[in-house]
Amino acid sequence: MWFKNAISFRCEQVAKLDQALLNEKLSAQAFKPCTPQQAESYGWVRPFGEEAEHFAEHIGNFQLLCLQKEKKMLPNSVISKYVKERIKTLEKEQGESIGKGEKDQIKESVIHELLPKAFSEYHSWYMYLDPINNLVVVDSSNVKQAEECIHLLRIALDGLATHPVVTEYKPYEVLTCWLARSTQLPEGLLLDQCAELRFVGSEDADIVKLSKSDLELEEVEPHIGAGKMVTKLGFHWTDYLTGIIHDDFRFTQLKFELTDQEKAEDFISQARADFILMANALSQLYRNFIEYFGGYKKDKEAA
Repeated sequence: MWFKNAISFRCEQVAKLDQALLNEKLSAQAFKPCTPQQAESYGWVRPFGEEAEHFAEHIGNFQLLCLQKEKKMLPNSVISKYVKERIKTLEKEQGESIGKGEKDQIKESVIHELLPKAFSEYHSWYMYLDPINNLVVVDSSNVKQAEECIHLLRIALDGLATHPVVTEYKPYEVLTCWLARSTQLPEGLLLDQCAELRFVGSEDADIVKLSKSDLELEEVEPHIGAGKMVTKLGFHWTDYLTGIIHDDFRFTQLKFELTDQEKAEDFISQARADFILMANALSQLYRNFIEYFGGYKKDKEAA
C-alpha cells in the first residue's frame, strides 16, 4: 500500500470523523455495478477487498478509504460506425436525406443498444485522512480526478468542508530560490531527478526541462535570469523518500526506500504495515513542506 502520488486538501473536520461514522456514511454510498443502460458508476469499496470488514480502515492515526469507478468502454468510432450505417440504410429506403434531429435520435438509439454489450473498465483511487495535518490525501497525479474524489467524499459525508492547500509563500518562488542556490536548502532535503521552468502567469508555452545532470547552477542561471520560475522540482528527502514537487503543491513519482521492515504473514497485515509506514512518512513530509513554504496562508487571504 504505497502511494505513487499525493494531492492534498485541507479539512478541519478530519479529526472528528471516526471509523464508525465513516463506515456508516460510505457504506450508504457503496459502489454498485453499472446497470445495462448506465455509462458509468462511482461508489465506495472496502480498501482491503470485499472480504474485509470496513469501508474505512483505521490504521494508526489515519483512516484509509477507496473510491471505485466503472466506465463502459464505448468508443466514439464504434458509435459513429453504427450511426453512419443506420443513416445510410434509412436514406436509401426513404430516398431523401435525414435531418439533424433524426440523426441525433439515431445516435441515442445506437448508444442505448450498444451500452449493455460494452466492456467495462474499472479504476480505484485510494485516499486517507490525516488528522495531524488536517488533510485528505488522494493517490492521484491528476488534479481534476482528485477533485472529483473529494467531491464524492463531500457528498457521502453530507457536505464535508474542504479546500486546496494554500501556503504563505508561493511554491514556485521557494522552488526557484532552491534551484538558484539563493537560499539554503532545508536540512535533509536534496535536489534530485529533474526540474521544469517556465514563465508563470504568462501564455508563453516555452517550458525548459532539465535532467539531474543539468541542475548545476551554471545550467539554470540563464533561465532564471530570463524570468522563468521553477514549477516542478525533483527531490530526495530524509534518505528514504524521493519524488517531484509541483507548484500547485502536488507530489508525484513518489518512491519510498523503507526496506528494513519484516514481511507479514498475510496480504492485509502486510498492506496495513506498508500503509502506516507510508502515511507516517507523508505526514512528516507535509509538515516539513508546509513549513518550508511559510505555513498555511490565513483563510481570509487564501480566499
